[in-house]
Amino acid sequence: MGSFPRWLSGNPRFLPAVAAFIIITFGALARLTALDWDAMAGLHADERHMAFMVIDAQRGLKAWAAGTMPLSWTHMWFDSVLSPLNPRQLSGFYVYGEAPMLLVAFWLAHTGWQDWTDAILYGRLLSALADCATMLLVFFIAARWSVSRWVPVFACGFYAAAPVALREAHFFTVDTLSTAFGVAAVYVASLWQAPPTLRRNGALAVLMGILLGLSVASKLSGAVFFAAVFFVICARLWVNRDWRFSPVAGQAFLCLFAALVTFRLANPFAFVGPSFWGVAIEPRFLDDVAEQSRLANAGTGWVPNWYWFERPPFPQLLSDMFFWGLGPCFAISIVLGIVLGRRRLSLFHFAGAAFVVAVMMVLATYPTPYLRYILPIVPFFAILAAALIDGAARYWRFALAAVLLFGSALQAQAVVGMLMAPHTRVEASAYIWETEPSGSVVLNEAGWDETLPAVIRLPGDKEARWPFAPGAYILENLQIQEPDTPAKVRRMAALLAKSDLLVESSQRFFRVMPRMSLRFPMTSRYYQMLEDGGLCFEKLREFHRVLNIAGLFDVDDSSAQESWFIYDHPIVRIFKRRPCFDQATIERELLEALPQ
Repeated sequence: MGSFPRWLSGNPRFLPAVAAFIIITFGALARLTALDWDAMAGLHADERHMAFMVIDAQRGLKAWAAGTMPLSWTHMWFDSVLSPLNPRQLSGFYVYGEAPMLLVAFWLAHTGWQDWTDAILYGRLLSALADCATMLLVFFIAARWSVSRWVPVFACGFYAAAPVALREAHFFTVDTLSTAFGVAAVYVASLWQAPPTLRRNGALAVLMGILLGLSVASKLSGAVFFAAVFFVICARLWVNRDWRFSPVAGQAFLCLFAALVTFRLANPFAFVGPSFWGVAIEPRFLDDVAEQSRLANAGTGWVPNWYWFERPPFPQLLSDMFFWGLGPCFAISIVLGIVLGRRRLSLFHFAGAAFVVAVMMVLATYPTPYLRYILPIVPFFAILAAALIDGAARYWRFALAAVLLFGSALQAQAVVGMLMAPHTRVEASAYIWETEPSGSVVLNEAGWDETLPAVIRLPGDKEARWPFAPGAYILENLQIQEPDTPAKVRRMAALLAKSDLLVESSQRFFRVMPRMSLRFPMTSRYYQMLEDGGLCFEKLREFHRVLNIAGLFDVDDSSAQESWFIYDHPIVRIFKRRPCFDQATIERELLEALPQ
């Protein structure tokens, strides 16, 4: 017993190791908890799209394995025209990387499960595990770049608690897997040895290329990690003052070649095929990429981009990063660290900072910079924040880091608590199922938002309830997003007249369209009448969830950009038509709002 304190005092690695173990454990639990955050109702549009691709591919795999699809394995994997694994074959538009979709499809085919909810659940599990891997890589990169034993602990803590990483880890999207592969490539680049001979670094170059290829095969924007690897290699060469061109060029060629081969294998249907050597670019792939680029740059011409109307994109992104993406304590740690501790940075930290600045400069040009776009640089924000805080005054850096990490952990707890709580759309759907009789007319706002009631299973139900099933509800749609015309007014008035319930599935329209009053004068008037009672619809319920910080106080994050809340905690409002509603009167008042 008496030897333990002496052993502890003689092992300076012990306390950092214990702290890192605790952080990694709780970070992993936070990511693996509440993967059924929407009660498996499929309330994330991107997840549904991915799931349908997975199911199509899995059915093709089963048919091929059963011998009913006479294709060789090379045609199955490389023939973009004949292979049922090609996501553009049956469902058309697909702009994500193919590697995550194919990975989940093979797993479902192996297990024999084929329900689309299984695809979503396993996709979320893949995202969560990928983000756990990123968390570990942050620890190892920070350890490689710093001499302090505490910097990796601080870095791992900041990333583990980053709200944007926590949320994306719960979604079956491609961002977390692409980021994990890219950050792994940066770690391999950190292992680069000097002098940079091919014998020393050839295997590292190939491994880097494989990881970079997998990152791009998961999401095309994973190509940004080539810049991160370049900056880190330059830092290593600068440290060793060894700029010989031949070995560096040879290793760069190896890395690029391995990346191209990996992308060809892991994203096979970007090419025509029908074999590995058929490397002509698939026209449908190019068309989808061009269409996605057009939509992303369409400004407020595309409905999901309406949130950005008359908002300065980059300042809004910076605000959302501070409050919701990184969290105030995480963000403040970077600012304080720059003021207090910049002397402890190595060239590798400056390489990471160069990558962060480069990505932020690109995001500054985006008309619609969604918060998830910062995910590739969040690991480097964490590493920089940790190194900067560690460079603060020796005797109080631990207190400063502890306070900031504790604050970040409180916000992370609030995010996880939000995911664990009943989803607002699930609550609203349960309310409709329990209170509204079958055969009622439920009027939703638009096809650009989730239709309620959702497919859910109430307590005591053996099967899920489907609102489209015979004898359930009559679902109608206002198509509120269409241009304001007299025809739209007449259609809206008629639908409102026959509806029993009016459902606003999120604040996508009622918070945004009144700001676009010159473009939608009649719709703005409609929302004004709905709010002041002039429409003769009574608000029955509003389902609104906020972040609860350790049970002490609430923080309303509905001022954040739309993509932050619309998937997992949108505001849902349900209205009921009152007897005073008169179709002719409403139609006349709305027509008067149209420009003459």
